[in-house]
Amino acid sequence: MKCSLLIKIHFMLNVIVFSACSLRQYHFVNRSMSWAEAQRYCRENHTDLTPVNNTTDLQNIINTVNRQTVWIGLHKMNNITWKWSLGDQAFYIGNQSPYRDWGNGQPDNGEKDDCVFMEKDGKWHDARCTDGISFICYNGSSKTFILEHEHKTWHDAQSYCREKHTDLARVTNNNENDQMKELIKPNQNAWIGLFRDSSDQTVSQICTKVEVSQHRSWIDNDCNRTLPFVCHNDKLILFRENVTWTGALEHCRRNQMDLVCVESEEIQRGVMNVMKDASTSEVWLGLRHSCVVGIWFWVSGETMCYQNWAEGNGTGEEDCRDGGRAAAIQTGPDRTWISLPGTRKLDFICSKIP
Repeated sequence: MKCSLLIKIHFMLNVIVFSACSLRQYHFVNRSMSWAEAQRYCRENHTDLTPVNNTTDLQNIINTVNRQTVWIGLHKMNNITWKWSLGDQAFYIGNQSPYRDWGNGQPDNGEKDDCVFMEKDGKWHDARCTDGISFICYNGSSKTFILEHEHKTWHDAQSYCREKHTDLARVTNNNENDQMKELIKPNQNAWIGLFRDSSDQTVSQICTKVEVSQHRSWIDNDCNRTLPFVCHNDKLILFRENVTWTGALEHCRRNQMDLVCVESEEIQRGVMNVMKDASTSEVWLGLRHSCVVGIWFWVSGETMCYQNWAEGNGTGEEDCRDGGRAAAIQTGPDRTWISLPGTRKLDFICSKIP
């Protein structure tokens, strides 16, 4: 099953783009504003200025704005901190994300040393993002690290990893650092996904625009310049209600939503991110088993094109007693799906319907 893309035009001012396999609705606002004005507009009318976390986000923006230059939700502040390109908190457990393994005297915080590479000894060094070196990607599906020997700038390496895998590699513990160290050859350096960004949300210095052309360029720009922009709405909401599967479905639909359909790895990651505050050890999904025809199907009416079952679940004959069977995602480290009686009372995740 391929996910279809729908476009709706509103009075020639806003274009809404959404995908059945996307976590966001995108809203192109064809009004020229400064970056701060655009951010305020998006926060008042939607969720925020849109982030661009992967090639799917970028492609949706390209489909929306059609060769225009627009503001996106990336800006640089006075107070600088180091962040991972793969910033999705669903990939981190406990205090993993602050892990660092700097080399001697690093980072030296040179004026333009905003990106980080790893040496053969596993130590990290800051450097100019425009340097061309090898790089290490992370693949979330196989949970593996891949060394790419071709020399690229940090941003080109990031784009490559997001297109071919998941993202530039992030390092959360010594074991992962050692795995990557073993990939690097003598006298070789490799980009990882750490970069210097801002933590102070008060004073912006540089804002980012996207020039939607053949080159799809991201360009730093004066935040006071006025441009059209792209807002987004988040689609997933966790409800800590402890209800049956049918009760969860009814709650979502009473509020013009639906139980979430996890039809791609991207949505799986989104679900993993929002369920971290759940009060139950499992959370209902919009996946139900039909005892009549013996298959699992989403409340959207689609059969599964993506699945993440725990071993022994979802593939055998199901027990049709006790209200039938429905799928829930486990909130533990594995975040896999399990088959449960529909009468079990759990938290649940609704997805906003465009």
